[in-house]
Amino acid sequence: MSDTTTRVVQAVALGSSSFLAGFITTFSVSIPAISLAPPPTAAQIWRALFNAGKGRAPYIALLSTASYAYLAYHASSTSERAALAAASACVIAIVPYTAIAMSGTNGRLLELAARGSKGGNGEQAGLKEPSAEEVGALLRKWTGLNYVRAMGPAIAAAVGFWVVFGW
Repeated sequence: MSDTTTRVVQAVALGSSSFLAGFITTFSVSIPAISLAPPPTAAQIWRALFNAGKGRAPYIALLSTASYAYLAYHASSTSERAALAAASACVIAIVPYTAIAMSGTNGRLLELAARGSKGGNGEQAGLKEPSAEEVGALLRKWTGLNYVRAMGPAIAAAVGFWVVFGW
């Protein structure tokens, strides 16, 4: 492996995991402002953000995971190999974490967003408009879960910087 290739892959690994941590965190930071909207609108805005993240984050996570795995495979020492493999695992861990820890909250918020999208027809079909209490509680729960999710790529970036710069 050439020195240039190594440097490019290091930059991709560090940049993509750092970017992903910030990208994920940004969604949590926006929730207090979203919570100011009426409950149906808040749920719909959350759904739009959810779909935006769902359409981008997995690809960034795969790029970062593959970059750290490549670096681990080509590492010059056992300790570097282990650290870089752990960084790779930390990034891809967002996938099962999302599926296991967040699916219930995500599912319920998506239901409420769909109900609110009925434009008043939900009431006529026997569906109640989402309550401020439920939407607020779900958004707060989701915010905490999402901050935890952001820690995977953040830890990967920290470990990656530690290995790359020899701290």
